[in-house]
Amino acid sequence: MNYADVTVDRVVSVAGFASIREMMHFYAITNIKKFSSLIELLILIAQFICFGKVNKFSAIDGINKSDGKIVIAQGKNDKEVLCDTVSIYSKQEVLRKSNVQYLLFDDGIRSTHMGIVRGEADEMINESLLRKVIADT
Repeated sequence: MNYADVTVDRVVSVAGFASIREMMHFYAITNIKKFSSLIELLILIAQFICFGKVNKFSAIDGINKSDGKIVIAQGKNDKEVLCDTVSIYSKQEVLRKSNVQYLLFDDGIRSTHMGIVRGEADEMINESLLRKVIADT
């Protein structure tokens, strides 16, 4: 969605993070602590070497450039992409588009990172998410 010559009609973001830089920074300061700034810098340099300018793209920029329908699904108890810090869901104030719909799962296994997709233990897919996506297409 960050490329002007690519048209995207619909997007479903499941527990997505807003930007790789923000995700790496948060991970470094919360998990590594000692030498976190140095490790974060080395990771960012490695990402730039591997991915070039694409490394600067963020989900927020892509969403704000898009006219397609977007559904953002997030688990309240996600321990990998935290709901209130680095998730796309937490950036609602900077998402300027009216084409974005938000789903917050806050009950049981559905509120975890992979639980958004999986749903309850006996479900192959989260039926609530599937119904929402199908209804909006």
